[in-house]
Amino acid sequence: MKQKPCIIIVDNSLDYTGALKAILTSSVALSDSYEFVFVLPQKTKIAQVVRDREFRLHTMPFVELSKRPRDIFYYLPYLIRNAFELSRLITLYSVRVVHVNDYYNLVGVVARAIVPSIYLVTHIRKLPDSYPLLLSRFWLSLHSRFSDQIICVSKAVKRQLKDHCSSVLVYDGIQSTEKYPPRESMSPKLPEIKLLYLAHFIPGKGQDYALEAFHRAYVECKELRLRFMGGDLGLKKN
Repeated sequence: MKQKPCIIIVDNSLDYTGALKAILTSSVALSDSYEFVFVLPQKTKIAQVVRDREFRLHTMPFVELSKRPRDIFYYLPYLIRNAFELSRLITLYSVRVVHVNDYYNLVGVVARAIVPSIYLVTHIRKLPDSYPLLLSRFWLSLHSRFSDQIICVSKAVKRQLKDHCSSVLVYDGIQSTEKYPPRESMSPKLPEIKLLYLAHFIPGKGQDYALEAFHRAYVECKELRLRFMGGDLGLKKN
């Protein structure tokens, strides 16, 4: 039997985020045609979620840039270390594609410099303006140079990228096994028009834009109701 092409998914998720849920849904749907290997942080709480879907899993000590001196000091050494480990996995599994599931993780960029033959896909989910301007532009310049394809999760993200790099818009899919309540008719006779905003409470998820839009709409329609649902990922800053 011919071996299926292998794709590595790199994701910084420590918890079961919408980003990871979406990429898992897509991977399951494509698993008849491709092999998937997931690379997650060492402290991830969702290793079993990935294994339950029968995907291979490797972990790495990812370090995200923050204001803490320790993170700034360790960021570059760990980035290089992780990139070489990712390059080893690329060789081990004869990987054709590396898909990095957010653009602040540069391990795919460095691995591409080490193994130029791979096809690098960068998936941008958070709004670029939620990061410091100079840092965001630096990341985008690297991804624009090294990524073979940049994917945006929304029109809002794509608008912010248009002056920095080319991209394609691909909305997240949903699991066909999930059950959703029937959509109510938008008849003016309804006592309330309910809007639900699902997103963790972290910068870049757009709740501020939703509030501005709701305020403008509420002036004309007092029947509108808006509910936010999400978690703070256990971080005080959120």
